[in-house]
Amino acid sequence: MSHMSYTIAVSRIAVNLAALALLLATASHAHAGDASGTVLKVEGDQVYVDIGAKDGVGAGSELVLMHVVTARDPVTGATLRDRFALGQLTVIKAGQHLALARAPETIRHRIRVGDEVELSSQPRAFRDPWRDQIAERQKASLQPRPSRRDLVLRARAEARKNAETAVVEARAAREAWRKTLGKAPRERIAVWRAYLKARPASPYAREVSQEIERLDEQAQKLDELAARAAQPQGDRDKLRVARLASMDRAVDVSSVLAGRSPSSVYQGSETELAFIVLAPDRVDRAWVYFRHAGQDSYRRIQLARDGDAYLRGALPGDVARPPGIDYFVEVAAPGGKPAPAMGSQEEPLRIAVESAVEETAPDIDDRSQVTLFVDYVDFDGGLGDGFDQYLHAEIDFMYRFYKPIYALRVGFGTLGGYGGPKNIIDESGGTCIDLQGQFRCERVSYNYAYTELEYRFSNTFAVMLRPQFGSGSSDRRADSEAGRCNTADTEECNLFNSLGLRARLRIGDERETNLTLGVGITQSIGTLFEAAFAWSVIPKFPIKLSAQVTDQPVPEDFGVRLIADVGWRTVSWVYPSLRFAYQARDADHSGVSGGIAANFDW
Repeated sequence: MSHMSYTIAVSRIAVNLAALALLLATASHAHAGDASGTVLKVEGDQVYVDIGAKDGVGAGSELVLMHVVTARDPVTGATLRDRFALGQLTVIKAGQHLALARAPETIRHRIRVGDEVELSSQPRAFRDPWRDQIAERQKASLQPRPSRRDLVLRARAEARKNAETAVVEARAAREAWRKTLGKAPRERIAVWRAYLKARPASPYAREVSQEIERLDEQAQKLDELAARAAQPQGDRDKLRVARLASMDRAVDVSSVLAGRSPSSVYQGSETELAFIVLAPDRVDRAWVYFRHAGQDSYRRIQLARDGDAYLRGALPGDVARPPGIDYFVEVAAPGGKPAPAMGSQEEPLRIAVESAVEETAPDIDDRSQVTLFVDYVDFDGGLGDGFDQYLHAEIDFMYRFYKPIYALRVGFGTLGGYGGPKNIIDESGGTCIDLQGQFRCERVSYNYAYTELEYRFSNTFAVMLRPQFGSGSSDRRADSEAGRCNTADTEECNLFNSLGLRARLRIGDERETNLTLGVGITQSIGTLFEAAFAWSVIPKFPIKLSAQVTDQPVPEDFGVRLIADVGWRTVSWVYPSLRFAYQARDADHSGVSGGIAANFDW
């Protein structure tokens, strides 16, 4: 066979094979439902093709990507066309005429615009959602439209139904929660499961399910502890080791204390803490410091001993508020100073607090306070007649708004007494008459009212501003008596009106230990600088220590007053107190005095 004849035979075989391939492709195309298209655009792994819902293509349909090859037979001159399957595409979304498919990584670089695709999965019928909406609207337009009154009545009925359902569900959840109080974990689990069985569609089902899971974990741990306790443990040290082994995390046996707080508590509930004493000889006393997460200052309680091996304490319910409670523990060895044992002030431990199902009652308690005091102040060395002494009384009412203004105080005060130059009083032998025979002292009577606003920037920083207005009289006559100055026609007897301003800064919580710094200026009466330290470590005996620098009642010479206010609280809503003071303008011009006070809270 010649070379030419061999070439012609090969070309004929190629034509026959191409025709066979075309026939098979046509048959495959017919089997797939005649759904075929062309690649229009390629963006990364996303391929746009020109077939869609009209061709039975939708999300999830499979397409075969065909690469088309066109060649010209050199012998016959015929154009030969063939297709090769490159891989499979998956449709991710489709419109009526176009579809978006995702290509696997293995063939992305081989896809070209113009390649053909065929539907390899079974064609499906897709409904146009827009046409469905149009049909629904047309159907609705044929229905009689309800009147505005009917719509309002329907809305009210639906809202009433929803509100009643919410109230019923809340009551049911609250009742179930109350049944769990004081019960063991497995008993509480039974109550909550009965609740879910009776109310599977409850809006609180998710929270209740989570609570059941936590209670189940607690029950399993308690069962493990009970099983260990039932076994003979030997001496006390072995018992401690067994209990420590049951804890969640490893415990450093070289530490002083070991313990585990509850992972979470309910809002408003008392939190009980227990710690194992690992080294009894190194623990004389122990305290737990705690605060609501986010507060700046800590409160403290002392842990009580329970035998030789345990320390126990309970955190009050008012600190249990979401998101949690921060705490740390300090211990003191016999004769030693307190030192951190678990956690620290900078890195406290955390107990999560979950919101209670029961609705919180409005906070209407502990918002109001009435304070009154009466002080007798004597710079002249005794309780008898003198020319540098006065009586000061004040009463005010405070209401706490909390936000935006923390508190408002309104009050009334009175101040009356004698004042004058201290050197004249001392050198005259108590007559207040100078060398020229003039009487130099002055009797003052002053009544005033004020309003004070308190703005709190944080729990430990507040500013108080008090404007005041008053009226009074001053009498420079040697034989003056209280109440006799009722005219302004003489030089010795004057009536006056007076404005005043007092500003104070408090560092620390109002109801806890704090420091207050202030200054006050009153026309015709004098100036007052003060620093007051309130100490509330012993709740039954509130103590307030104050230092004042003042030239009252007559602006002549400044003196210093040191005041101790010691209260006695037997009930929560009231406590009286005694005030003891020492004051001096210099070493020879001083005296001791005192007063009484009372505080009412509700």
